[in-house]
Amino acid sequence: MLSPKTTIVPQSAAQQFTSLLSGATGTISWTVSAGTITPAGLYTAPATIPATPAATNTAVGPNNLTATATVTIVSNTPPTVTQVNPAAAPAGVFTLTITGTDFSPVSTVTLNGAQLGVQTQSPTQLVVSGFAKTGGTLPLVVSNGPLSSQPFQLQVGVPNPLVSDAAARRFLEQAAFGPTAADAMRVQQLGFQGWIDEQIALPPASNYSTLTASQGGMSAHFLTNAVMNPDQLRQRMALAWQQIFVASINKIIWTTDMAPYQDMLLSGTFLNFRQLLQYVTLSPVMGKYLDMANNGKGNAAGTVLANENYAREVLQLFSIGTVMLDGHGNVIRDAQGYAVPTYDQATVAEFAKVFTGWTYAPATPGAPAVWNTWWNGKYPMVPYQAMHDVTQKKLLNGAVLNAGQTAMADMTAALDNIFNHPNVGPFICTQLIQKLVKSNPSGTYINNCVLAFNNTSGVRGDIKAVVGKILLDPEARAGDNGVDSPLDGHLKEPALFLPVALRAVNATVNDQNYYAFELINLNQDLMNAPSVFNFYSPDFVIPNSNGLKGGEFQIYTPYTSIHRANMVNSMFSAYANNVQTIGPGVTFDLTPFVNLASTPAALVDALDITLTHGQMPAGLKSIITTAITNETGGNLRRAQTGFYLIIASAYHNVIG
Repeated sequence: MLSPKTTIVPQSAAQQFTSLLSGATGTISWTVSAGTITPAGLYTAPATIPATPAATNTAVGPNNLTATATVTIVSNTPPTVTQVNPAAAPAGVFTLTITGTDFSPVSTVTLNGAQLGVQTQSPTQLVVSGFAKTGGTLPLVVSNGPLSSQPFQLQVGVPNPLVSDAAARRFLEQAAFGPTAADAMRVQQLGFQGWIDEQIALPPASNYSTLTASQGGMSAHFLTNAVMNPDQLRQRMALAWQQIFVASINKIIWTTDMAPYQDMLLSGTFLNFRQLLQYVTLSPVMGKYLDMANNGKGNAAGTVLANENYAREVLQLFSIGTVMLDGHGNVIRDAQGYAVPTYDQATVAEFAKVFTGWTYAPATPGAPAVWNTWWNGKYPMVPYQAMHDVTQKKLLNGAVLNAGQTAMADMTAALDNIFNHPNVGPFICTQLIQKLVKSNPSGTYINNCVLAFNNTSGVRGDIKAVVGKILLDPEARAGDNGVDSPLDGHLKEPALFLPVALRAVNATVNDQNYYAFELINLNQDLMNAPSVFNFYSPDFVIPNSNGLKGGEFQIYTPYTSIHRANMVNSMFSAYANNVQTIGPGVTFDLTPFVNLASTPAALVDALDITLTHGQMPAGLKSIITTAITNETGGNLRRAQTGFYLIIASAYHNVIG
């Protein structure tokens, strides 16, 4: 053999080679494919880099014993780094594009002395990936063998962050569909409240208008919105509203008819609750789903009655619930210990009369309303006074609507009556907390949010203020330091679990993704709930849990728990390529993690930051490190094993 076996030599520079041919005695002859070499093995690179910069150096000894070495010829000008994009790398796993000059096919890159993985190269650009556990200004150096660039000072992480990286990532599990490195940095830059304000100001982003007439595809479009769109807080809140103001394709039938309702929830996410409640009430989708559309007045004989469907559900599910609550969300009981009801059947019948005389808007905007008009999903429902019940109506808390009013006046007054009921704050706030932060909030937490709902700067029903209070309450932020409480968090429902996993790997998702089928298998076929009661009850008590609520566990069956794990395994099943492609709609690149896999502890550290906001318990870390170390299928398989074990674990499945 020759020493060195491989080397890098700048133009016109020299390198001494030594023959170590076993058993060779006598004269050694040398040949080289580019450059020159002396009988003593002193190689000199050519003055001009050849088209093929790798030269082969061959030594031939007696008895035709042969050995070769490879020389890569590089510029004799040290490489320079002029720009790095992004200008600040996130803490954790990152990918950088380095721009400069005199890069070569054998360029290596270090950050603070640690080797980075080079993914693609050209004379003026390098794409590299790596992992940084801590932030700061660190030197980045590009080397071509013995020649190195001047250190480029790269900011890693956010300088003077307002919150820690771990806290930012945990916050995004509650306020978004999980963290990406870029989003976590944005939270660190702006702080929690600054990020909330920025998100609320973003316009709604939606792709539902691209649906074609069918009974499928809405879940696939939802996943694209959830993973790819920048208005993460709006998207997450819209999912919560979607499961409070439930309407379902099982009655609406066509996705193109259902799409405007989802867009209405997206655009109305941060409206005052009173306004959002009216949008829901007059939505043609809700009109069809709960039979308010073309709901005519009853007759004097009482043989024909107004339909009670919407009247019952707007009270039971959309606003006040069935039992009285105090400001802390506790059930109010009478002297005998029975829960005090919020309304009775007579109240439902009175509200049913309120909601008579509404039909679908005419096909031509501004045209007179026509009773029993065929479906029109483009515009809110319109009143048809002749079919409205104009008798007196007795509502909540003794309120009375006088006889002779219009359908619009009755509807407006009735929604005002509901909106001002004391139950709305605790009923709605509790559910929003459960959807975003935790299944078992304390009474103090609920009350803090109720106070914001009841009066923020003199305004009742300010959802922007309520969302801020939910996300910034001390109870929501208590786990940011890594100390968990047994009552913290909630199980990620399938519609949250999937996008969180995909965003963690920085996936690119489009509407052709196959995950709509997975949501069906996981008992959450979005926008197609089996009834107005949604897929699960927020009050579902986990068996053998000493009374802990966990609504999402109602659809977490033995079958779906196994299917969830198998689905995660299928996400990481492309063994031959770092770029994982799942059907035509999902792609993500594991290269940054594969490059770390030769050091299992470093890989697990990177996965910890990526998937468990840097707060993985030491015991779990040790188990996963051992499993990765024992994986003999190569570095790609090691990275996939790590992802599978963490994403499938209880620690990742439950938001902390």
